[in-house]
Amino acid sequence: MALKFVFTVVGACVFTEIVGYFIHILLHSNKIEFLSKNHMIHHLKVYQPKRGMRSADYLVSTYGRAQVDGVGLEWLGPIALILAAFFGAAYAFGMPLVLQAVFVVAALLWGRFIFGVMHDAMHLESFWMAKNLGVAGRYSIDPTPTPS
Repeated sequence: MALKFVFTVVGACVFTEIVGYFIHILLHSNKIEFLSKNHMIHHLKVYQPKRGMRSADYLVSTYGRAQVDGVGLEWLGPIALILAAFFGAAYAFGMPLVLQAVFVVAALLWGRFIFGVMHDAMHLESFWMAKNLGVAGRYSIDPTPTPS
């Protein structure tokens, strides 16, 4: 039984990575204009290309817009639809309720960590990965802030 929980948690993390990637692609595609517009505020207004991607403090791009814990509706809407589809599929395939709960909790926690904590930290001048693991040079990211 413990192995089922391990596979469920690992599956949830992999699922979250894949779904997060495709939601991000959707947000850049302009296929659903209001979602793309809200997301592009982060890329083109808050962290402008010529401004640099790092600052002393994380610049939240959801000010004045509907959000939950800094996550805008452009992310929450698709996530809610995907979770509804997951519950429907899990029910149809007879997945035990406890494993459904483990899956959803693990997926949401992993998503919050990767797309929340790590993403926000990446925009900080003091980002530990850029300084300690050589990420800056490997991905052509200058760890020093661009003058404003």
